[in-house]
Amino acid sequence: MNYEIVHVEEKTVAGLRSRTSNSDPNMSRSIGELWQQFYQEGIYDSIPGKKNDKSIGLYTNYEMGDNDTYDVMVCCEVEGSTGAEVKEKAEGEVGAAAGAKAGEDAEEGTETDTNENTNPNTNVNVNINAHAHANPNPNANVNAGVRVNTIPAGKYAKFIVRGHVQQAVAEFWTKLWSMELDRKFSSDFEEYQSGGDMDNAEIHIYIALN
Repeated sequence: MNYEIVHVEEKTVAGLRSRTSNSDPNMSRSIGELWQQFYQEGIYDSIPGKKNDKSIGLYTNYEMGDNDTYDVMVCCEVEGSTGAEVKEKAEGEVGAAAGAKAGEDAEEGTETDTNENTNPNTNVNVNINAHAHANPNPNANVNAGVRVNTIPAGKYAKFIVRGHVQQAVAEFWTKLWSMELDRKFSSDFEEYQSGGDMDNAEIHIYIALN
């Protein structure tokens, strides 16, 4: 496959994030559901401060070894100040939910201690949803699930892929693994260009290099 070596400036992105691995039999379905949620639940439209109308599939936080896990983000590029605001709001939602739960536990007293949950994250997650649905601001529900990440500046191999969105991208990654690139395994991303459709898309794919 043809590519060019380019320098990419640092990017701030906001969107949905999940952890997966290539060995996970549900990997493709999980990523597909993330894209579906990003658009069909209005999360893309709700993110403020977009720098353009492109969407990004980001792969980062690689853990090389037996599991080969990594984070996948479905996101869009935002202004740096917007990213900080989105992150602060998301953390505020989590903090508010945890505070609400602490207040409920204090009121319940002994009964709460008897039924203490051994998973410290479970109660927080439940209350995030409850708090979001109770809030009259529709953006609160969205932002509570949005995460902010930074694509580091550096040297990347840039590929241009055209064709059916799913088929072209899947074929690209299959071919990439057979190439002898000096990969950095920091952050790789797919940038979906505007103006196309499912059958005739143009995707710019950037692979971080040492």
